[in-house]
Amino acid sequence: GIMLTDHLNSVNNSIDTIFSQTQSPFYKELFSLFDQLQLDEETVRRDLKIVALLHDIGKTEDDKTQKIEHPLKKELVSKRHPVVGVQAAMDILGSDDTLSDTERTRIYYLIDEHDTPYGLYRQFEKTGITPEFKSWKKLNNKIDERDGVGLLYLLLFKLADIDGHEQVDDVIWFFKAAKEKYFDPIGLPLPIPSESDVR
Repeated sequence: GIMLTDHLNSVNNSIDTIFSQTQSPFYKELFSLFDQLQLDEETVRRDLKIVALLHDIGKTEDDKTQKIEHPLKKELVSKRHPVVGVQAAMDILGSDDTLSDTERTRIYYLIDEHDTPYGLYRQFEKTGITPEFKSWKKLNNKIDERDGVGLLYLLLFKLADIDGHEQVDDVIWFFKAAKEKYFDPIGLPLPIPSESDVR
């Protein structure tokens, strides 16, 4: 009885909840990165809310047996829902003059990569392998080329996108792995959430 719109609205509401956590020690520490990275809180919040409403809209067209041209990479890929979601987002946001080209591109890549954290977690569960720094940097730079900014956006989105998830182990793993393999090496203090911070 759950509709896709219910999920999208739930994730959108979770973004607002995250940004209202001003008394939580974990969120205070997480949001202290905004100053270090010279990020505007309202811009980040706006971008994440747009992603929340668009990230899964491709699910109804998901068909991994088909190949389509990726709208950003211009190569043939499986017709996975994030790719279809990017196509739809480009149609919806392409003429939105309230967003800069940089902001639109960041939103598109967040939609494209929103399932990557879970994919990395599943890979770790099967093989015990966590990607090294170079892979984290590449993922960060797809979303935003500023050190730490792209991954911070993805980490924040991961905190919000838990509607319907019985477990949040993948969220906590993603924070721990990003901290160890990327944030610590570049000298940025990423806090690690507990399950109560995520829930």
